[in-house]
Amino acid sequence: ASHELRTPLTAIRGNLDVVTKQSENDSLSRTDLDEALVDLRRESQRMNRLVEDLLTLARAEAPPEGSSRLTPVQLADVAEDGLRTASSLADGQHLRFEPAGPAAVMADRDQLVQVLVILLDNAIRYTPSGGNIVVSTGRTGEWSFMRVADSGPGIAAEHLPHLFDRFYRAESSRQRGTGGTGLGLAIAHAIVEAHGGAIDVSSQPGAGAEFTVRLPALTLSLQPL
Repeated sequence: ASHELRTPLTAIRGNLDVVTKQSENDSLSRTDLDEALVDLRRESQRMNRLVEDLLTLARAEAPPEGSSRLTPVQLADVAEDGLRTASSLADGQHLRFEPAGPAAVMADRDQLVQVLVILLDNAIRYTPSGGNIVVSTGRTGEWSFMRVADSGPGIAAEHLPHLFDRFYRAESSRQRGTGGTGLGLAIAHAIVEAHGGAIDVSSQPGAGAEFTVRLPALTLSLQPL
C-alpha cells in the first residue's frame, strides 16, 4: 500500500513544487496553472480510490460481527442488480443474463452485488466494444454459482494464480490504461471467502476469461398456503 500511495503523492508534491517556484518567480501562466490543477485532481482522485479500496478490503477481511446481515438471497436477483449497475460502465459491450436454474444462498446481498459489479467492471475493461459479457447463475450439487464470462483477449496461464493478489496487474493484452487500483479482485476474493465460498478463474489467450463464484447452496423450502 505504501508503494502504491507513493506514486500519486510524489506527483502531487512535484506539481506543487513547480507551481510554487513559478509563482515565486512571477512566471506562472494560466495554462501552466490549469495543467497543474488537472494533474493534481487526477492524482488525488487516484489516491482517494486507493484509500477507499483499502478500507473496503479491510472491512471484507474483518471477523464478522454477527449473522444479522445474512439473509436468504436468490443469485438471479443479485445478477439483475449487478447488471443494472454495470450497464452504465459498458462502452459498446453486450451484457446479458443467462440463468441456469434457481440458486439461493445465505449471504449479505449488498456484498454479493459488489462482488458481481467488480467482476463485470473487470470484464468490461478488457472486452472490446461489440464483445459479449454473460452472467449466469445456477446450482451444482451443494454449491450455488455465479459466473461472469467475457469474449476479451484472455489471460496468460502464468498470471492466473496471482489475479486475486493485492495490487497484482498482469502484463498482458488484458491490461490497458484503466486507472484501477489493483484491489478489485482481492476485495471480491475476500468477500466470497468470508461467505464460506470460493472464486476462481479459467482462461486461455484469445479465448476470453471466465470467473466463477461458488457459495454454499441454500435450499428454500416451500411455505404452505
